[in-house]
Amino acid sequence: MDFGQRYGLIITIGINVTVIETITMSDSDLDYDLDYDLVYDLDYDLVYDLDYDLDYDLDYDLDYDLDYDLMIYTMI
Repeated sequence: MDFGQRYGLIITIGINVTVIETITMSDSDLDYDLDYDLVYDLDYDLVYDLDYDLDYDLDYDLDYDLDYDLMIYTMI
């Protein structure tokens, strides 16, 4: 008889960071207008499978996306 077990472990982590800055300047005085947006998404999946074979699988996926936009406008 075979008394082995099979474990499957799947972990998925996704991180999305978006940073947007906007700076606006006028002609004689300085006016700063700053827009800061931060989006943080985290997906976490955990799946276990039981089978008759002794086997261990680990899939670890880390996606890190950083979007950084700096826009400078000069108005005269």
